[in-house]
Amino acid sequence: MVCMYKQSTIFLCVLAASILFSCSRGEKPTVRTTSVFDADLTSFKVLGEVIDDGGEVIVSRGFVYSTRPGPTLIDFYTNEGTGVGVFLSQINNLSQARTYYVRAYATNAIGTSYGEELEIFTQRFLLGDTLGGGIVAYILQPTDSGYVAGRTKGLIVANQDLPDGEWGCLGVNVTETSSQFGTGLSNTNRIVNICNDPNSAAALCNSLTINGFSDWYLPSREELKAISQNKFVVGGFQNKKYWTSSQITINSAWVLDFVTDFEFGEIKSEKHAIRPIRAF
Repeated sequence: MVCMYKQSTIFLCVLAASILFSCSRGEKPTVRTTSVFDADLTSFKVLGEVIDDGGEVIVSRGFVYSTRPGPTLIDFYTNEGTGVGVFLSQINNLSQARTYYVRAYATNAIGTSYGEELEIFTQRFLLGDTLGGGIVAYILQPTDSGYVAGRTKGLIVANQDLPDGEWGCLGVNVTETSSQFGTGLSNTNRIVNICNDPNSAAALCNSLTINGFSDWYLPSREELKAISQNKFVVGGFQNKKYWTSSQITINSAWVLDFVTDFEFGEIKSEKHAIRPIRAF
């Protein structure tokens, strides 16, 4: 382009050059962190995708990860090639029982973009494992209350039953107890607060401390049903009826028969087996 030294012409030249520059300049890429999965003691897998290259060539892509939130390329990272599309990493040699934060990244000539940050815990517990003062008796499934994708969570049972005892609170209406999964702890707290019976099944669980863990409770009806599915793997259960923390009426509550797997309503003053649980 040839420009004469006239003010109007110089202005047009500068304007044309500015437009040309702005049209050729791209943007940072658009990238997302899709999911993390298959975590075990020292590794996990993570899936990501470069959705848009921003008008410039993707020169590198992968994942950044750290034990602190907000990882960047100054932390640990992987390189999964170039270009747009889906990419996968298996991240190894991690510390056991640690929370890691991971997100996808993509770099072009303009700069680096990061995807959503996901969290994952490097431990996979199996049914029957010793953990947290007891035994892993149930692993949460995606439909369960409290489930977190990429993390292994579940229920632990104490190693043995407490002595057979009453549900307690006969004639007392412990309002708002529930049979639903994930409500055993709140049920137990309500029983303890409303009934004030130190010998009730819920109070005995609530006052328990094993290996420094003091957050034991009496399972809800659905929690105990879930645990009973794994009774032979976990072991240690008796051929008895077990109390749940789920009230039926002011005089009755649910029990589960570990012989037949049938549920019954029993008078609160009856004595049945008690197995404390806690969540992890």
